[in-house]
Amino acid sequence: MHPSLRPHASDGLLDFPDVTQLPPHARRGFDDSAQRSIAPRIALCSGVTLEVLAARIAALLTTYGHIPGQVSRLACLRDLRDEVRLRMGKHGSGGWAKANLLQVIRRYGGSALPNRAMDHYVKPRSFDAVRDTLLNKHAVVITGSSGTGKTLTADILESELKGLPAPFMVVTEEGGPGRVRQEMKRPEPLLLHLHDPWGTNRVEPQADRWANELPKLLTLASPDRKFLVTSRADVLQSAGSSLAKQLTPYTVRIDVEDYGPSRLAEIYDLMCRGLAGHALDLAQMHRHQALKSLKRPYEIDRFIFTLSNEDPSKLRQLHEIVRESQIEAISSVVADQVGGLQNSGIACAAIIWAMLGARGAIPTDLVSKLRRWIRRQHAGLNLELDAFVDTMVHARNLKRDGLLCVFR
Repeated sequence: MHPSLRPHASDGLLDFPDVTQLPPHARRGFDDSAQRSIAPRIALCSGVTLEVLAARIAALLTTYGHIPGQVSRLACLRDLRDEVRLRMGKHGSGGWAKANLLQVIRRYGGSALPNRAMDHYVKPRSFDAVRDTLLNKHAVVITGSSGTGKTLTADILESELKGLPAPFMVVTEEGGPGRVRQEMKRPEPLLLHLHDPWGTNRVEPQADRWANELPKLLTLASPDRKFLVTSRADVLQSAGSSLAKQLTPYTVRIDVEDYGPSRLAEIYDLMCRGLAGHALDLAQMHRHQALKSLKRPYEIDRFIFTLSNEDPSKLRQLHEIVRESQIEAISSVVADQVGGLQNSGIACAAIIWAMLGARGAIPTDLVSKLRRWIRRQHAGLNLELDAFVDTMVHARNLKRDGLLCVFR
């Protein structure tokens, strides 16, 4: 590096030097005031190769932009570079507003929030009751039927607690009640976020230990030991009427009726903001009919997603798309998607579903480790588990946010 550039040298990305002058050959046309403004925004990372820089940016897009999949991250990085070049050419007066940056990130399924669904969140009527129970009783059990936003409401509350000046550390149900008790010995504030501890769609074998232990654990709830539990109402009832009765003081339901026409319309319009072109035209054209038929947030999400992936040259009847989006039809849609991947898809689905059934949620890196292990054990068996998971996440059948789990 030339000696005149050393004052602008930086040891790391976003580590800007404290300088007041531009490099000697860049000062022409800038007075002292302009140089004092511009110079601190120039950092030369001489020790950072293009490969290292790309890896760091990809990590930022994953951690803070929540962009799913390597292909999407690479495409997003390409568009971000183009945006930078435009600004360097004084497009938009050289400024890059946060809204423009987020627009690029959202184009590839990302969000500044922990997951994209939070961008579309509209509080159900029971939200204040859920939040007050968590804050005042330090434990809440959110129940309701499928697709009413129980999990997303819990994720919103988790995000609030993680964003406090003294942030809560999150402990999940993985490892069972014994691990939860062990983790409660930690000194920092804890949020015990338990997703469907007795089963996602039906009562699972591990339900008994949670049914016996959870009421006892909730007696330990305190201002810095909060419990946030989600469960489908029918699964909770199947786990035992005695359990449901014990949890009654902490239980708040989110029902279909907690939204109503105005809230559902707001959700629909928020989801449409991510559309463009033909998909946006279709969504606006069919808005009234869709809102007459779809009664749950998850159904609207499925409808918008399905509509945006329709082939304009082979557009199906609206009633077919609406029917596919309704809760009762989603299982058959997923079966068709898996079947369309032929034998490999069925095998991958069986493996992933078995893991989800046993653990409830899977660490995302475990999928790649399992794929490599299968290859070592069976050289001729090539199961692309990562690609299968990417397909299911893209189709909104699975959710990937640190852990891989089923949309609930």
